[in-house]
Amino acid sequence: MDKFIIYGNYTPEAMKGFISQPDQNRRVAAEMISEAVGAELLDFFLTKGEHDFVAIGRGTSEQILAIKMATMASGSLFNVHVLEEVDLKEPATLASEALANYKTPSSLGAS
Repeated sequence: MDKFIIYGNYTPEAMKGFISQPDQNRRVAAEMISEAVGAELLDFFLTKGEHDFVAIGRGTSEQILAIKMATMASGSLFNVHVLEEVDLKEPATLASEALANYKTPSSLGAS
């Protein structure tokens, strides 16, 4: 399973929920939806600034996409972004091989 960072914003309706019940624990909701698809929530933060929350989890790409789809479809979130942790060793090795064999179109006689 890969590690993912998900961040985004709450909708105005979700913000109304915070205002009416400031003791709501949004981390619990994030844990429940993660567990529902077999993923694991590792950490969760409410944030100020451009985005309202950041969640760190572990799961498959399909599980994380399912969480994104479900939370956006619920009307609770918008502007949701997903970052995936990567190990650059293999891509860097492949890029090195590709670069060693790369020819610009002009060097191949293309106009």
